[in-house]
Amino acid sequence: MKLANKLIVTGVLFSIVVLGGGLGFALGNNPLLSFMLLGTFIVHMSSGPKSSERSWTVIIAVFCREVYAFTAGFHPYFGSAVVSWGGFLGVASLLVLLVQAVRSRGGLRRDRLRTLATAGALPYAWIIVAFSLGTITHTSRTLDANLLAFDTSLGMPVSFVLGRVLAANPLLANLTVLIYHALPLGGASMLAWYNRAGHRPVKVIHLYLSVMVVGFFVYGLFPAAGPVYAYAGRYPWDAPEKWSILANLPAPFDAPRNAMPSLHFGAMLLLLWNSRAWPWWGRIAAFGFTLGIAFSTLALGEHYLIDLVVAFPFLLGMQAAWSTAVPWKTACRVRAMIAGFGGTALWFMALRWAIPAFLSSAALGWVAVAVTIGGTVWLEQRLTDRLWQRQTSPAAQVSEVLCPQF
Repeated sequence: MKLANKLIVTGVLFSIVVLGGGLGFALGNNPLLSFMLLGTFIVHMSSGPKSSERSWTVIIAVFCREVYAFTAGFHPYFGSAVVSWGGFLGVASLLVLLVQAVRSRGGLRRDRLRTLATAGALPYAWIIVAFSLGTITHTSRTLDANLLAFDTSLGMPVSFVLGRVLAANPLLANLTVLIYHALPLGGASMLAWYNRAGHRPVKVIHLYLSVMVVGFFVYGLFPAAGPVYAYAGRYPWDAPEKWSILANLPAPFDAPRNAMPSLHFGAMLLLLWNSRAWPWWGRIAAFGFTLGIAFSTLALGEHYLIDLVVAFPFLLGMQAAWSTAVPWKTACRVRAMIAGFGGTALWFMALRWAIPAFLSSAALGWVAVAVTIGGTVWLEQRLTDRLWQRQTSPAAQVSEVLCPQF
């Protein structure tokens, strides 16, 4: 076990050295990285540090920011005066947690190392994302036309319609970009709770990181970039006519093929599904944040509506894969994995070869969307009931009947 841990640490450090190019510039100028490191700070503060530890964290953050301003310099963007602080608070948290872990012994060291690993998962995820986006930019063709055609078959291209709203409201557009980049705060809230929870039915860290890794390969199965890239000369004012979309494919372009499925929205589904133990106000906040992310992904032209729909079954499969509190052979876990990954595969095939059928019948598309979302919600609820109910409770006995072990 010690050898395995050493190999993991070595692999992580090696990947940071190899893939971490550009971190210096991004630290104070990339809003996504700033929000990820702000999440690191949130995880740290939620672990209950002493007042002296909190003070040192802030002092180190101020020092690092001043040094950065003198050496690298900032490139302002909307909200950067506030958002950029997140990067330095996160770096300071990592430094303080590392020192505290080295100085500790026994169980205290184990707890602090766990907090360090949890807090470090977010900035490390940024490295994975940056590497992934850089390697999926070029493909011979994309399937954006198929996705736009499906959206249009439902009645209107939602991303184009919402994009026009932002184009007419610059302040709303800037706020929407900020919300889009604030995605890591949802993951940070989940990780902060996970780090302190006594019952951990789902391996949340493994779940989030594996979603990014597996998602990278899934993108290659259905390459698409989003309307703002594929239809750069027409988005958002000039949406193609319904029956001309497949006949006039987008011209070749360079942009990450990371639209299908939407892992941006998918991360919010994971937040909703794994926040069952939160107080009511936390659940409401998570739901509101999810709606904001859904709006931003569509209105900014980063995704088509169907990208968000297919995220439901894909994330259901991933959630079930890491629901380790339930045995592998339990029916609700098996059903969720089969339906999740199987449903994703069915959508990929339908969106490749059945677009003419969808264009001919709006009802067909709406029924498929409703079954996908409704079925996912139902299966996820069955799995969650089994994950969170005590086996000695009457409710758990009912759950045993609905979700038996094979």
